[in-house]
Amino acid sequence: MIIHIKNMLSSRCKLIVKQELNLLGFESHCLELGTVHVTGSLSKLKWNDLKRSLYVAGLDLVDDKKRSFCSLIKYWVAEILGSEEEESDMNMSSNLTAHLNMDYPKISKAFAECNQVTLKQYIIGERVKKVKELISLHQPNLAAISSKLHYSSTAHLCNEFKRVTGYTPKIFRTNL
Repeated sequence: MIIHIKNMLSSRCKLIVKQELNLLGFESHCLELGTVHVTGSLSKLKWNDLKRSLYVAGLDLVDDKKRSFCSLIKYWVAEILGSEEEESDMNMSSNLTAHLNMDYPKISKAFAECNQVTLKQYIIGERVKKVKELISLHQPNLAAISSKLHYSSTAHLCNEFKRVTGYTPKIFRTNL
């Protein structure tokens, strides 16, 4: 289960949330500031207990299903991009459809309603971040990176990278 926490702005906040969830008997890990993945589900009573204890620490649980679903989409995008195994030859939309068990247009619409960008723009941005990370880790070549991230070609990767960052992967690599 993914929960959202308002005012979660630091590592200290992450620690407080983790401690409170542990006290309630749940394992958790922070996906990003403001978003926590909890193993299991919280009963109404435990939800209220957590809400009360976090409120004392200056944090607040967000009870918004749209935001929760958008975080789930972001989580799966990160999982798919970070996966070492080849997700067959399915593209991102097919993967999301399979993981979320919903039509891609509905997923995309829900994402766009609670974010300032479309799902496609978000995915492109995340892929470019992953390309930067792989280049920084001195991956052997762009062909391997483009294959790993399911780009149709190295040229496609380069064009998308330049469109988002303003410079080519080669220039990025030389400026490291």
